[in-house]
Amino acid sequence: VRGVGDLANIDANISTPLYSAHLALRDFKRFTLSTSAIALHELNTSLPQDGRLTLSAHGTPQQLFLEARSNYFVMDLQRVDATTSGKVRFLRSWRDLRLQALGDVTFALTPRKIHISSALATADLASDYSGTIKIAGAKISITKDAHTLEARFDAPSLASLLKNLRKLYPLSATTFDAKCTGKASFDTAAKRFTLHLQARGAKTKKLNLFEFFQVDLHGTTSNIVIDYYALVYNHHGFYATKPSHIKIGSKIALAPLWFEDSVQIRGWIDPTTLDARLKIFSDDYTYSSIEGKVRTRIDLLATATKGLIDIDGEILLKNGYITYKPAKTHSIEDRDIIIVDKERRSHPFWRDNVALDIHITSKNPIIYKIPDIYILFRPDITLYKERQKPLQLLGLVKIVRGNYTLAGGDLTFMPSTLSFYGPPTNPLLEIHARTRRDRYTIFVDIMGNVDNPIVHFESDPYLTQNQIISLLAFGSGSKGAINKLLGGSRLGSMLSNLFIKDLLENFGVKLDTLSLVTQGDRVGFEIGKRISDKITILYKNDEISTLIIRYRINDHFESEAIFGPSRSGIHIYYQNSK
Repeated sequence: VRGVGDLANIDANISTPLYSAHLALRDFKRFTLSTSAIALHELNTSLPQDGRLTLSAHGTPQQLFLEARSNYFVMDLQRVDATTSGKVRFLRSWRDLRLQALGDVTFALTPRKIHISSALATADLASDYSGTIKIAGAKISITKDAHTLEARFDAPSLASLLKNLRKLYPLSATTFDAKCTGKASFDTAAKRFTLHLQARGAKTKKLNLFEFFQVDLHGTTSNIVIDYYALVYNHHGFYATKPSHIKIGSKIALAPLWFEDSVQIRGWIDPTTLDARLKIFSDDYTYSSIEGKVRTRIDLLATATKGLIDIDGEILLKNGYITYKPAKTHSIEDRDIIIVDKERRSHPFWRDNVALDIHITSKNPIIYKIPDIYILFRPDITLYKERQKPLQLLGLVKIVRGNYTLAGGDLTFMPSTLSFYGPPTNPLLEIHARTRRDRYTIFVDIMGNVDNPIVHFESDPYLTQNQIISLLAFGSGSKGAINKLLGGSRLGSMLSNLFIKDLLENFGVKLDTLSLVTQGDRVGFEIGKRISDKITILYKNDEISTLIIRYRINDHFESEAIFGPSRSGIHIYYQNSK
């Protein structure tokens, strides 16, 4: 410090390793102060390394005026008597915080009151921090009694709140909306808190799968106890009444976290890197929903390292039943544009960063039951997925026995096998079934994969393939009756009882046409679905599987686009119709 002056007036130059400053004092009442650029990171290592700050101030003991200029913010502050007020504007983001979204932040501080206002929030608090805070329609009311602070939280729309907060911080977008309320208390002497939070799904025009959430917890900043939680999402309910313990230090330890009072999750999560190691175990967990009820034993290990997640282990199905009914959804957005199935795109994070190796077996046969179908099966499969690759299903599903109800009589499943070798939707089929028609027992074998199955029929007493199909279609073994019907106009309507059509319709495919196709001793079928007045889709299975899209151009011309494993092409036909 170097300075000159007398008892009333001083001019001083101050030099430090971080900055230099000039101070002028006049009559011990008025002063001015200015500094060189100050490196913010040198003042606090958590501040930006490229941050610079200069200060300029003047005033008297009763009045102080301060200007702070930085490449990150500008601030003007004044203190008059016991009131401090000012304005701050942020110029740049800091880490993930987009501070510019706050706009002009104004503040006024007195010994008894605090007022802060910005584009996103306002706060009016007393010196003991009681008062109200408003954030994008949400309101927090704070009261204080002795050593206890109590707060109540009310957000009419969680979606609106998050939408506004995303202007400040890149929170994940949500597809649901909810009304949230909460109550919390904090003992300032014992440093302990309690929290009750509840959210109910709001009715919106968009699909809102979230229905309800509630959590009650207490503890300290280093040891949190979750007394109870409940969640309902897409008609699925999850809960825990057993206390879950979360210890917070350099890592967050779950010791344990309970799921539905039977599954315990133990391990740790690093909050800075999001690395984790979690053991998920239950000796007897029952999953129950409208899709079924299954008792299981779960033993899984989940690890996360640098954003890469690995989950492996075993799931043993003890017993249970499944009532999930698959559905085909077809949509037409234009009369001449066909969208057969809208594919759900997998989430990029799941596709690129998650790996699975989960072995699923069963102690006893599992029941699969939907209208018209009853099957006992035993799985021995592995859910397997490498990073940046699709999910695979490996192993066998053995059908012990089952039954499928048809219009003309039941189809009984005998021991059969579904072999999965990769794609979950296209297993290798080895299905054996039988049914009774009149005095005949008909055996049905379906082999190959789902995309191109081979259907074979036998009977006792013996019938040819054509006679068996005719018997299934018409419910009669009379050759004379068959010959008569094959040439008649009633063929299309009589074929509606064929089990293939019944099976397809059971899974949501409504057919407009169905015809038999014969190739020597081999019998196939052709099914059709009329999409519009001009477009019909046909699926033909004789020697191979073929997809045909038929388009009627006008009364004389018709085109067919054929897609198959051995041939594809487009054909145009002319018809001389009067």
